[in-house]
Amino acid sequence: MTYLCAGLFAEGKTDYALLLPLLDQLIPALAAKVLPEVPMIGPSVGIDAPARTSRRRDVRIAASIRAYWDQCTLFVIHSDGSGDSERTQREQIEPGLELARTEFADLAAAACVPVREIEAWLLVDALPFQKLLPPMSPLLLPADPESVLDPKRALEEVLTASGGGRLCGADLYDFFGANIDPRTLRRLPAFRRFEEQLAEAILAAARPRAAHA
Repeated sequence: MTYLCAGLFAEGKTDYALLLPLLDQLIPALAAKVLPEVPMIGPSVGIDAPARTSRRRDVRIAASIRAYWDQCTLFVIHSDGSGDSERTQREQIEPGLELARTEFADLAAAACVPVREIEAWLLVDALPFQKLLPPMSPLLLPADPESVLDPKRALEEVLTASGGGRLCGADLYDFFGANIDPRTLRRLPAFRRFEEQLAEAILAAARPRAAHA
């Protein structure tokens, strides 16, 4: 039987807090669509480079994949897009994956690159806010979150206007990751690109791995 377990390499604590539960939402649904059988799925895990690894991002990505190769069957590499998600993927993610593939040619991996910051993804769905806070109007959320120049500040403003100005940190992001609706996230082109890559990584992860030394 196919076994899936995602290893997430992300930029910071809140990115892990949001993306790990979001992956645990996405992977079962995508696997049911793209695989011929229902797989066993383990909880997604955060990975990072072992101690004393070079500060170069490509080396850290490759070292993290090596460290978790026996535990994880697919990998998700996150980086904020800083306004140019294609360039970010090309310069901040692909070099690390290419380095990892010199050792693991059958690596299954997906890039997660919001246009600017991952907080834009929190601004697309009113339901988690409504679960956390007193009734709020969806009109408080921007019509096009990916066009917001400072998503972190926009998120703070929405929380403050809704009476949740003190809500912050990893617990908030974890709540959103578990409660945000992927159907709403699909309004965002960057999320759709990520989901397409994740589906391809799931397909690749379902194939038998080659033996590695």
